[in-house]
Amino acid sequence: MVDSSHYSHDVFMLGMATGQTVQIAKPGENQIPRAVSPDRKHLAYESIFFDTKGEIVQDNLIIATADGQQKISIPWEEGWVGLPGWLNDQRLVIDISGLDPEENEVRKPATLLALNPFSNERQILRPDFPNLYALPPIPYQWGGWSLRTYDPALTRAAYLSFNKKGMGVLVLWDLQKQQALGSLSPYEGNIPIWSPDGSHLVTSAWTESQPAEELYWMSRGGQVEQLTNLNTYLEGGFFLNYDWSPNGRYIAALMSTDSIFESESVELVILDTTTKQMTGYCIRLAYGTQDTLSMSSLTRKQVNVQ
Repeated sequence: MVDSSHYSHDVFMLGMATGQTVQIAKPGENQIPRAVSPDRKHLAYESIFFDTKGEIVQDNLIIATADGQQKISIPWEEGWVGLPGWLNDQRLVIDISGLDPEENEVRKPATLLALNPFSNERQILRPDFPNLYALPPIPYQWGGWSLRTYDPALTRAAYLSFNKKGMGVLVLWDLQKQQALGSLSPYEGNIPIWSPDGSHLVTSAWTESQPAEELYWMSRGGQVEQLTNLNTYLEGGFFLNYDWSPNGRYIAALMSTDSIFESESVELVILDTTTKQMTGYCIRLAYGTQDTLSMSSLTRKQVNVQ
């Protein structure tokens, strides 16, 4: 007999005001991954139960309330591979690359599904963009969004392209008019993150002549603005991750002042997009640990500014 608990792990919710923890995973349940809606009211995750032989006996997409109570259960469908996250408060994005052998083997960008779990409304998001980067293996640093990311209203997409020199280009695409609105090049940054209202996206990028990475933002009209000037006082540096505050004014980032090859730790910094001032909080994390990968939970707690 196989112990089914080997295939599950405990998941707890921590009350920041009380310090109390509540277990939200049921006995024998495996929850992967967990995505919080922008309004912080719902939690989405894949819920899997195994039998004593290690075989899957139940596999569902769960929408839970903020306190962990299950609200909606939808059978996990064939071809669904992952859960990149919420598009807005009503729609989730699901990786459905399992329906295409080439996509499933990461030889080309994945097809995504925008799903409203409350109404079951669905919209297929195909990777049909001019000069979309598609050289295998497809880069993983876009957090499951497969080389593009969409604004909350599904009117814009930012995707990874390339120029004649083979260098990366970030392109902002109008989904309604089917035309490019702006670009940032050369581009070798992390996934662009849309502001809560969809007015801007923030990303990091290197320049050809400077050793440090900078933060940039792009308006929904395609205008690009450099937000940081690390190159004026650093000989290297990079941003491991970044995210927006709920009100869209602040950007929290995990930044290193060393080169990516020499860094052993990163520091939490906050950028005020109104004043363009960046503040370090002297909170350092070991580079490459799980802590540095939990940017969403960290920034929402640190930058809860109204």
